[in-house]
Amino acid sequence: MVGLVGVGAQPGSFILADVARAQIAAGQDDDRKRHEDEQRRAGERRPQQRRVNGARHRHGRCARDARRRWTWAVEVGIVLFWNFSYEALRSATPTRKIAAFENADAVERLGAALRINWELTLNQLFLDHTWLADFASYWYQLAHETVTVATLIWLWRSHARVYRPLRSTLVGISLISLVAYRFYPLAPPRFALDGAVDTMLAHPVLFAGWDSITGLSNLYAAMPSIHVAWAVWCALAWNVAGSAPWRRWLWAYPAITALAVVGTANHYVLDAVVGAVAIAAGWQASRRIYDQQSFQHFQANGRGNTVLP
Repeated sequence: MVGLVGVGAQPGSFILADVARAQIAAGQDDDRKRHEDEQRRAGERRPQQRRVNGARHRHGRCARDARRRWTWAVEVGIVLFWNFSYEALRSATPTRKIAAFENADAVERLGAALRINWELTLNQLFLDHTWLADFASYWYQLAHETVTVATLIWLWRSHARVYRPLRSTLVGISLISLVAYRFYPLAPPRFALDGAVDTMLAHPVLFAGWDSITGLSNLYAAMPSIHVAWAVWCALAWNVAGSAPWRRWLWAYPAITALAVVGTANHYVLDAVVGAVAIAAGWQASRRIYDQQSFQHFQANGRGNTVLP
């Protein structure tokens, strides 16, 4: 076309140039109208698509909430059933006093051989300082279940990846403890050691001594110490799932629990040691049973590290 309108072009070439320009302008107008039509149709579709997307989002959120509520109800049922079953089975374990005192003699000898027979020393310390005995009694009665349940709820709400293996560790060790109570009855120091005094009866607070009065507890279920086992489990959970740099100080909780159960003459030091070892072994087994990838992903995000090798 450029050649037709150049220098020396024939007179008819100007007419052809005008026709070409008109055709180009008409094509541009058609493109502009087509673009405007597409934008208008897209604008009409947007509200409808937003409504569809909003409905899908609400439906998905409702479904997720319903699943979460159902799963939460199942978990609460499992924990409550486990707790009541544990208490009932523990209380129903037949009393075997002769075997319990014979086993107590064996534990005393083993503790002396290992040089961890500190029961009478700690018990005398509690007797000399009434505030220590009262503190240990409150700690023994209140912290055991409240801290454990609070830790379970915290894990469920904030650390789902490790909730189930940790929960399974707690339940598994508790069930194994029931087997130990059935086949290895053990008289606690307050019954078996000469000079040991049950400080919870000597300085009663809250519900101290009710188990002896009501008969709803197995008085010879001492090995392992479930108080220490659950306390170690709580500290383990806080260190596995937590990320605060001070979380290692939370191991003081099972240490204080061990002092409380031994100082009140309810357990031997060896009971506490076995309880702690049982939780460590149960956690290692639980980690191998559950999907290892969940732990690797959890640790890769820098949200906590396991404290057991």
